[in-house]
Amino acid sequence: MVTVWQLHVSSRRHQISLVIIIVVTGFSIFVTWPGNPDRYLPDFIPWPSGHGINIAGFDRDEFRLGLDLAGGVSVTLEASGTAVQVRQGESLLDLSRRSDVIDTISTDIVSLNLSLIDLDRGDYDKTLRVDSLLVPTPLVVGADDELGAETTAVAIRAEESLLELVDRLDVIGLLVSLNPAIEDLSVEEYGQPLPDTVDRLVVPLELSDESLTDAVEQARLIIEDRVNGFGVSEAEVTVLGDDRINAQIPGVTAEEAASLVGSTALLEFREIDPQQQGIPIPVDVVGARATVFDVFEPNLPSDDARLTTFAATDPDEDVIVVLGQRWIPAVALNAEGDAVPLTGRFLIADSIQRSLDQSGRPTLLFELNDEGAFIFERITERLSRTQAQLGIFVDGELISAPRVQAVIRESGSITGLSQEDAIRLRRQLRAGALPINFVVIQQTEVAATLGEDSVSDTVQAGLVAFIAIMLFMIVYYRLPGVIAALALFVYASVVMATFKLIPITLTLAGVAGFVLSMGLAVDANILIFERMKEELRLGRSLLGSIDTGWNRAWPAIRDANVSTLITV
Repeated sequence: MVTVWQLHVSSRRHQISLVIIIVVTGFSIFVTWPGNPDRYLPDFIPWPSGHGINIAGFDRDEFRLGLDLAGGVSVTLEASGTAVQVRQGESLLDLSRRSDVIDTISTDIVSLNLSLIDLDRGDYDKTLRVDSLLVPTPLVVGADDELGAETTAVAIRAEESLLELVDRLDVIGLLVSLNPAIEDLSVEEYGQPLPDTVDRLVVPLELSDESLTDAVEQARLIIEDRVNGFGVSEAEVTVLGDDRINAQIPGVTAEEAASLVGSTALLEFREIDPQQQGIPIPVDVVGARATVFDVFEPNLPSDDARLTTFAATDPDEDVIVVLGQRWIPAVALNAEGDAVPLTGRFLIADSIQRSLDQSGRPTLLFELNDEGAFIFERITERLSRTQAQLGIFVDGELISAPRVQAVIRESGSITGLSQEDAIRLRRQLRAGALPINFVVIQQTEVAATLGEDSVSDTVQAGLVAFIAIMLFMIVYYRLPGVIAALALFVYASVVMATFKLIPITLTLAGVAGFVLSMGLAVDANILIFERMKEELRLGRSLLGSIDTGWNRAWPAIRDANVSTLITV
């Protein structure tokens, strides 16, 4: 027997549940409400408009649309090789010798020819016993690249070794093909210092390296983490073939996409070379030489031998010159006694956070793992004695160079960034540096499939269909239909608010799935109401009909949803 107290408690619980539903629904409507409702609703009604929602600095002013609704960029990358820093005054020939390009190309040729599969590195200088070999097409002078062939057969000369073959191939031409920045260099300029605007070049990968597949897959995961850095996204990052990656990124420009997926994000810590004799004063070398040698001849020809510049660094040095200062890697002995440079590989990804410095400028805070903290402590202990600078470089570019005034162990900061650079660099460093270098071989801006007007028409059609469903439920089932319509409205509001707050990227497939879920919700109500009508005809009470109708309809509802999840 139900007591008055039990009825009171049950009524109290229902009231609390109703209040919670009303509050959640109201909040969901506030979040979901468009900033410009006149685009979707009749404009003769003064609908409230705004700029979205801001909760504790979290902004969400509109839905995030996918590539098919909002457009975006499709970028195809190719593993082109390993990035090498260009040293001051270094020529293309010097760089090729320093980077062991000939040895790498020799290994690539071995991997392309089954007849050389047993040839070891130590036998590259021995006479070849074959008539011809396949070599990469860019190595062959005069080869027709327009045919699209990746390899070309080359005849082997008498008593020729593999190293001799590579020596007569166009190795420099291959380097030029990998680096569009130097494609205008003439043959006469191969031995002259590279332009100051060229700070990094790409050298070939060893195709026989078994880790290439793993490196490409690791790069795919890193790029995927970068493009999904702001939430759940419909960006698609896939591997094409053995050495290519395609990324389809919605809602970004071509420049943003190239910066996001193409940059290596290699973080390095460097110090000023202690053997550098002071900071040199910038001098107009050309003007100075012209004054010394041709005081009375101001129009000196640009190709005059007296204007030739010479290499300023040893080809074997790992140095970056910025404004006359030579920056070398910051190195210290680790716990095992090995000299190890401090790089981004010691960063703890989850520790990288954006903040503001004392002047209100953006900064990145980071922490190092145990090995990195040990090396960092040794380096800062040494630099703090003279309050020397510790340079922070990203992809060979100096970001900041603070003076070390105290010993630092496990944490630090990167300053000198704009707000956009801080956001981008944080995302890249948290995802990690790309293990190998990639170049953009194709970049396409994708227009929205539906267009802005079609999206508005689709939303309006969805609203009309939603209202029609609610009217049908109310007319056919009367009071239960009113309850079902209200429940459907609550469901739609909460789901749309969830899409907007997380945010979920809406695509055509996602919109179709949402519409399907509303249909399943209506279908469940119809099953329950039809069972209720059957129970009422049998003479059961209203409460008994509701309880029995739910219990008997539930197996069908459960099976329908499970089968839908399986097929989706």
